[in-house]
Amino acid sequence: MFHCMYVFHQDIYYLEREDAIVIFKKDNEQIDIFDVISKKGISIHDILSKIVDRDTKKVVFHFTPDYPEIFTKTELYHGSDVWFIRRNDHAPLPLNLKHPLTSQA
Repeated sequence: MFHCMYVFHQDIYYLEREDAIVIFKKDNEQIDIFDVISKKGISIHDILSKIVDRDTKKVVFHFTPDYPEIFTKTELYHGSDVWFIRRNDHAPLPLNLKHPLTSQA
């Protein structure tokens, strides 16, 4: 909640038709998406069609997107983030996993 209140307070958008909250910034030809929040499954194509314009050349997801209907290019992130994950199973996490900044304490 800290990031929503103090970092992204002017970058939070509710897309009524998609019933989703999208946190993003647009800077010239790039859109940086920091989080997509919804109680139900979403179509990333529908969301992108609302926030991308003809000047947009690049969309950057600041989390690991799980949208099989789009092609993404992965770039290794070098950050100082520390995770604490408690799990009941022993399933391995994907190697290139980045959680949204908004989920950090």
